Amino acid sequence: MAAMAAVVVLAVGVAACGSSGNATRSSTSTTGTRTSSVPPTSAPASTTTAPPGSTTVVHLSVEPCATSFGIPTSTTAPLPLTVQATVPANVTGQVSTFAAFSDTQAVMMVIAPRTWTCRALIGADGSGWVMVAPTGTTIPTSGQQLPAQGIVASQTSACVGCTLSQACPLFPAALTALHAYDPKVPCATLSPQVKVTRTSATEVWFAVPAGVTGLPSGTGATSGGGPYPVQGVMTWSSARARGAWTSTCTLPASASSVCKASLTAFAAAYPAS
Repeated sequence: MAAMAAVVVLAVGVAACGSSGNATRSSTSTTGTRTSSVPPTSAPASTTTAPPGSTTVVHLSVEPCATSFGIPTSTTAPLPLTVQATVPANVTGQVSTFAAFSDTQAVMMVIAPRTWTCRALIGADGSGWVMVAPTGTTIPTSGQQLPAQGIVASQTSACVGCTLSQACPLFPAALTALHAYDPKVPCATLSPQVKVTRTSATEVWFAVPAGVTGLPSGTGATSGGGPYPVQGVMTWSSARARGAWTSTCTLPASASSVCKASLTAFAAAYPAS
């Protein structure tokens, strides 16, 4: 990802958890190992409902990301050499240009152009993020200043406050649960210009136009305001204990197919159902 900008795509739960799950940071990092090939485990504005488009399953090589930890560790999980990924059928011609980028614990993978660079963080409470950006981009270890272009995925783990704060702008049920959990915690309000597409009770897609701030910075959810549009997807369910899983893609409109491929694969790999 190239020059840094004030485009805050995601204020990740790793940084935003309250007393229910604060994640401390460490400079400890690992680069991961790979083994034989196995498949991967698998109150909004302007809301629409849409069925999923035609998809296909492809095989992608796995690239380990340097990973920092809230609790220092030298242990890495064996990463597969390749994984299966579900992508839109109309991008199969680009498959050879993609790879799956993973943290060294194999918690989360992000599909992106194979020439890009990446970094990951896993917090003390288990929440974490993976950032992937164009070659030459410096990705900060803290995750507080995000790249002007790139893909950022996060998961809030079992941190209840983090999860509900991140999901409440997009899921009315999460807003209700947040009020029950702590009535004093506010939920960020989406900009009317954010388009929300609800594909199921547990999956929501959203799009933020270039130059539009979707949410105030630091709310634990999605915002924008930079020169490029933001596309994203979030999966969440009150029945799932492992939090809200979100991926956002900030690229020029001409690269929207990259975003669609990455986000489709993410939603398929980390469903809330």
